[in-house]
Amino acid sequence: MISVLIPVYNGERYIERALGSVLAQTHKPDEIIVLDDGSTDTTADIVRAYNEVRLIQQPNQGIGPSRRRLVEEAKGDWIAFLDHDDFWLPEKLEEQIPSTLQDRVGLIHTRDVFFYEEDPAQRATTGTWQPPNEPTALDHVLPDCRINMSSVLVRKQAILEAGNFDGAVSKAEDWLMWLRLAAKWDF
Repeated sequence: MISVLIPVYNGERYIERALGSVLAQTHKPDEIIVLDDGSTDTTADIVRAYNEVRLIQQPNQGIGPSRRRLVEEAKGDWIAFLDHDDFWLPEKLEEQIPSTLQDRVGLIHTRDVFFYEEDPAQRATTGTWQPPNEPTALDHVLPDCRINMSSVLVRKQAILEAGNFDGAVSKAEDWLMWLRLAAKWDF
């Protein structure tokens, strides 16, 4: 079972595109949860229009507590995170599913492409990093983190064993989690 978890704060500009990319997956997720972290725009109204999506609202607490709560709410064995201003290609989940059959794998990630909407002169850039032959999990996160949160499919058990996301961390909460996972799981 796959849960898609989307934390959002004032995401009215992008949330429809993000949700559309989840709903267009060739392998449909089992649940989609959006956590509105105290938005002051029309984000919640937009999300309510999607019957397939469960909306949770809370006062603004930041990204660490939001990711933590989403994990607690998720029913899936595998969790796919999607930030509200990102979107997936239609085959994203389908291409990751085969790796979920490996018992030692705790995290599956993809390459990513960055689009610079504010500066049209800049072009999209594609991540060029490739794991080394027979990489260890630490090769994915050291010396710097090259795993985009919106590219991952993570075993929920692994996140819980690592203590879930730290609610006190407001930046690099993903990198901290990946370091914790790398101590025990394959990527």
